[in-house]
Order: sequence, then C-alpha cells, then structure tokens
Amino acid sequence: MLTAASRGPVGTPSTQEALEDAAVVAGLAPSIFNSQPWSWTIGPDTLTLRPDLSRQIRAIDPRCRLLTVSCGASLHHAYTELTALGCDTTVTRPADVDGHLARITVAGTRPIPAAAADLADAAWFRRTDRRPFAPGTSVAPGMIQKLLDAATSDRVLVEDVTSRSEFVAIAATAAADIELRNSAYQSALRSWIESPDRIQEGVPLSTVARRMKRRVPVRDFAAGRGRGQLESGIGDDASASYLVVATDDDNPADWLVSGEAVSAILLTATRLGLGSSPMSDVVEVPGARALIRSLLTRPAYPQLVIRVGVPSDRGIPPGAPRRTPLVEPPIG
Repeated sequence: MLTAASRGPVGTPSTQEALEDAAVVAGLAPSIFNSQPWSWTIGPDTLTLRPDLSRQIRAIDPRCRLLTVSCGASLHHAYTELTALGCDTTVTRPADVDGHLARITVAGTRPIPAAAADLADAAWFRRTDRRPFAPGTSVAPGMIQKLLDAATSDRVLVEDVTSRSEFVAIAATAAADIELRNSAYQSALRSWIESPDRIQEGVPLSTVARRMKRRVPVRDFAAGRGRGQLESGIGDDASASYLVVATDDDNPADWLVSGEAVSAILLTATRLGLGSSPMSDVVEVPGARALIRSLLTRPAYPQLVIRVGVPSDRGIPPGAPRRTPLVEPPIG
C-alpha cells in the first residue's frame, strides 16, 4: 500500500498502480450504516464510480440521498489519494443514480500540493467516535474555521450551529422517537448492526458507545442489546460542536458534492487531532430535517450533521470493518 513515505518523485507509481490504490482508499470512506454502497471500475486512466443500489437502506433512505452522500465521500477519498500521489486529475459528475455518479480521469502528473499526503493518510486513521468528547474542552474557533474552510464552496454550505445545539437535540430526539416506532427501520437496524451475515460491513457493537444522558443524543445503534459496547466515560458530551452540511438544491448532484464535503471535513478533523461522527438520523425524518434547516442562515437543504470534538483520553476507538473493494478489472 502506498503511504506518505512512498509518495513523491522517488518511487512514483504508475497510473494503474495509483488508480488501484485510490480505489482501496475510497473504500475507507464513511457511509450510512457502514453499508459501503459503491463500486469502482478501473480504466486505463480512469476510475468510474457507480452506486451499488443493492445496499440502499429504504427504511431511512427511500430516494437514495444518503447512499449518494456516502458515494460522494468515497469519491473525495479517491481523488484526494490520487492528488497525494502526484496525479493530475479531472472529475466529471453526471450524478446519475441509475448509471454512474462520477469519473476521475488522470491526465499526467503534477506537483503534490502542501499537506495533500497528510490529508490522504488521514483516511487510514479516521474513526467514527460516538463516545462523549472530553468534558470542558471545546473545539477552538480556529479549528472550527479550518473545518468550514475545508468544505464550504459555491455548491456546499457548511455552518456551525453549536450555539443552537438545543435544537439539534430536539431534532435527534424526535427522529429517534419516530424511527424506533417504525418496524421497517427496526428491521434495517437488525440487518446492519452486528449481523452475522455481514462480516466486512455494517456497524459492530464494538464501535458503539453505551447509552448515557447527553446534551444531544446520538443514534442508539445497540437498540437495547447492551453488550460488547464501548465505555462512554464521564461527561454529557456538552463540549461537542455541530456542523451542518447543506446545499441550495436537493438532487443527486447536490447529494454527491455534499458527500465530498463531509469527507473533507472528517479528514481535516483527523489531521487536526479531533474526533468526529456523522449524524444522519436528524435528516432522515422530514420534521427533524426541517428543524435543522431552520437553523441555517440562508434557505438550504441539510444533507448531514457532523459532530466534532476533542477526543477523550480513552484511546482510539475501533474501526468498522471494510469489505474487499468491489473494483471491476481494468478496461482495455
């Protein structure tokens, strides 16, 4: 596997090696219920991203919105790795959920931008940390600004809504109440959480923090099973910050670029030594999503909320399993 130590003029990989490596790194991206709903096709100088619709979680994602956001995160991981390998790339985004979502084309080499290798390497160290963050230690404003700068663009709005986190709490509580009464949701939860049928995917309970009273509740992945979970530690998570990723429109192209923004925030947070966990429950239920939308400074559609904070001193949480990359063989 190519890492920061092997990047650069010495040992520069071939285009095929770089594309294969990028496809592996793309598989490290976060996804809804760790469903990893993507497939990649390698061409002579291209990587083509397609959605794996067999992994759509209909109970919470009937339009494939969260599936496409997940694919956008995988896309960002892929071209971030290629940039760190010195590849000159272009990205096209048809955002066709029934066809292909995006294609990365390598058109030669280029100087490696400053910090590109660090950002790409962060993909290997990023973990979803659902435990409470260190009590009494908020994220410094300068770090929050770096997270906002990493992802805000003319297509994506990212806003810090920490000062209105009581409304995030209301949205999360309402979403949980509605979803836990939904039999289809309960079935999906059982299918993707600690399922014996999903060895390289899904959410193992070893990555889920035990339930505790929090200022803003997080999804109860354990659903009362209460075994094999991470110790939550002390505090009520009051030091967490909340970023909303939103777009002006609400179509597959917007979902895709939202996922790219989510990846940029999470990798940047990892580089800064921060913990993070995506929150999709607050945008899965229409009423909760409308409340999150009301927190924004301009009309926009929330696509995800990201919880960030200073990690506790309880070590790095376990990583979620990854399946063997679903990569079709080179064409030509």
